[in-house]
Amino acid sequence: MAIELEPSVLIDTNVLIFSLLQEKNDVNDESPKARYAHFQSQNAKSFLLKCIQNHREVCVSSISLSEIMERLNDEDAKEMFSLVSRFYTILPFDRNAAFQAGRLAYSLHKLDAQKSSENTKIRNDIYILATGLQHNCKSLYTTDKVLVNQATRLSIPMKPHLLSSFESSDGSIGPIY
Repeated sequence: MAIELEPSVLIDTNVLIFSLLQEKNDVNDESPKARYAHFQSQNAKSFLLKCIQNHREVCVSSISLSEIMERLNDEDAKEMFSLVSRFYTILPFDRNAAFQAGRLAYSLHKLDAQKSSENTKIRNDIYILATGLQHNCKSLYTTDKVLVNQATRLSIPMKPHLLSSFESSDGSIGPIY
C-alpha cells in the first residue's frame, strides 16, 4: 500500500543548492561565508528529512533546475538532473504557469510602481512562484527574505517560509495549508 503524501512544498533554488552541498574536508575554515554555507546546508538537510518523515512531497520548479544547470558543463548537468530527479518532484513551467507568472508580475509591478520584471532574479522568482501555485503547492521554503516579502505582498495562497525558521515549537515543519 502506497503512503499518501501530505500537501506539496516547493523549495527555492537556494534551498535546493544548500540541500545538495557536500561537506568540505576543511573543517578549519571559519570564514563567515563557510559558516553560513555549513549552517544553511545542515538546515536544508534537516528540513528535507522532516518532510520525508511527515510524508510531504518536496517539489522543485524546472526554473530552479535551469538556474543551477546554466553553470554546469554537459556531464555535470546530466548528473545534476539525475540526482535532482531522484529526490524531488520537478514541476514544469507550462503555459498555465506562464499565465500565472504574468499575473504575478503585473501585481508586483502595480505594488512596486517600478520595472521589477526587468530584473532577472525577480523574474525567475516569479516563475518559481507561478510554477508552485499552478501545481497546488501549499508552502514555499527559501533562504531569500526578498522572495518571502514578495510572496507575502502578493497575497498568494502558497505560504512562504524562511528556511531558517521552518520548525515550529512542536518540531513539526509548519502547518499544512
